Amino acid sequence: VIALEAIYFSGTTVNDRDVMTGEDVKSKVGYNDYSLDAVNYVKQMDHGFYRITKDYGSGMAVHHSINDAKVQGFYSTPSYFSFNQKNYIKFLGDMEIIDPKNESATRWARGLQSRPLLMSLASCKYWIAGKNADFLLNFGYEPVKNFNNIFLYRNKFSLPLGITYNQVLDEGTFKKISAVKKDDYLLTGCVVADQDKDLMAGFKKYNIADTAEPFAFEKSTQHLLDLRKDTLNITSFKESHIKGEINLTEPKILFLSIPFDEGWSVKVNGATSKLFCINCGLTGVKLPAGKSTVDLQFEPRYMKQGGMVSLAGILVFVGLLSVSKLKKGSGAA
Repeated sequence: VIALEAIYFSGTTVNDRDVMTGEDVKSKVGYNDYSLDAVNYVKQMDHGFYRITKDYGSGMAVHHSINDAKVQGFYSTPSYFSFNQKNYIKFLGDMEIIDPKNESATRWARGLQSRPLLMSLASCKYWIAGKNADFLLNFGYEPVKNFNNIFLYRNKFSLPLGITYNQVLDEGTFKKISAVKKDDYLLTGCVVADQDKDLMAGFKKYNIADTAEPFAFEKSTQHLLDLRKDTLNITSFKESHIKGEINLTEPKILFLSIPFDEGWSVKVNGATSKLFCINCGLTGVKLPAGKSTVDLQFEPRYMKQGGMVSLAGILVFVGLLSVSKLKKGSGAA
């Protein structure tokens, strides 16, 4: 009876399960759909740094996929992970995009899709839409190409990775501003964490009374264009090593839309400099006036220590094996 039951359930598992056939792998479905054609087109056309937004998921699972960027090979802002980077979650929470106390929201981090100004700030230069999305034209996007009813748009106001500020505001005051005004402020100045208030010395402090002015998209787009004036010219880019050059007429704070992490280190003009947690969880560094070279490197924390412990463990293991063999050899003699 047990054997018959095992055979029966095995038959159900094999014959009634959902499978991908060879034809499915070749077809334009799932992660191999026409959005991949759009991504490849962008890569051939644009060799700088940018992020891409998709307003639909290509995955074929029950749940909407938001990790398409990892599968299809591009940078984006959504991320599904059980332990998303803590400072990225802090940024999304402080910007009132998610509730950081909601565990599900911290895993299904939807990114910046609902906040056009923040998308421009975070180098979101392209948008791939699953259907006609001409509403994007109202937010500074322009149509680029259609890939079998997959629509590609370009953001005319997207900022490069590495913009600079000369105006600051402390984090405590920033948190009191409305969500719309927060987006608008980040186009004019940076937010300094409470533990780094010494960074504010030498820079103009933002007048909080200015937040009473009514929001105007046209004014915000002008701020975006102004932020393009003093930016980092990236000469070499890898996910763990970024090099660039910049020429400033005054000291400024360089902002990188990368979550602040202790694994990053920076050298400015060959000298080790300090990285700051600015803009509610992202990365910044203070730069002097004049020409500067910036060299950012990332190394996972405790990587060297972990490697040394692993090496020590291997040596101990080899030593114990050698001692064991020597004992056996002397016993046989």
